[in-house]
Formats: sequence, C-alpha cells, structure tokens
Amino acid sequence: MVLVEGLDLAGKTTLCEGLTSKLREAGWQVVLAKNNLLGENIVGKRAKRYAVGAHTTTLETGALFLASHFYDTTQFRPLEVGVIHLQDSSWLRTVSYNL
Repeated sequence: MVLVEGLDLAGKTTLCEGLTSKLREAGWQVVLAKNNLLGENIVGKRAKRYAVGAHTTTLETGALFLASHFYDTTQFRPLEVGVIHLQDSSWLRTVSYNL
C-alpha cells in the first residue's frame, strides 16, 4: 500500500493518476482509492458530502468519518500478492481540514 498525502490542491490526485497509469503500463495491477480504503464505502461518501457545505456540527461530521473508518477497517481485505493499493489521501486529512 502506498499512501499519498498533502495539502489541498497540491497535486495528490494528479500524482496518483499518473502513477497508476505508469504502473499499469509496466504490467502491475493497481487498485486506486481516494479517502476511503474501499470504493463502495457508502458511509464515507455520505461523510464527505456532509463535510462539504452541509449544515452539520463538527461532532456529527467527525462521527460520520469515524463510522466510515470503522467500515473500512472491518471490511478491508489484503490484496493479492503483486497488486498495488495506491491510496489518494485518507479520511484523517479530510477531518483535519473540515473540523
């Protein structure tokens, strides 16, 4: 697993997309995820929506991100050998900038 973190608009997504492309060209299998470890994390999607412009308290938003993290940690399964998990940011960055 490779985690790319940084400030907003620092180029994390651009870097991750470029890395994904180059690694795949080199024959690697790559799973690219943003914020949540699992793309199907519905709690994470809702937490992100509330964090951006919704009228919720920091406690409510923080609780949603914590629930999202719990979902990820209980549902995440290690990838097969040879598969690279490239993580574009984590929920901790989103929480720290929005709370």
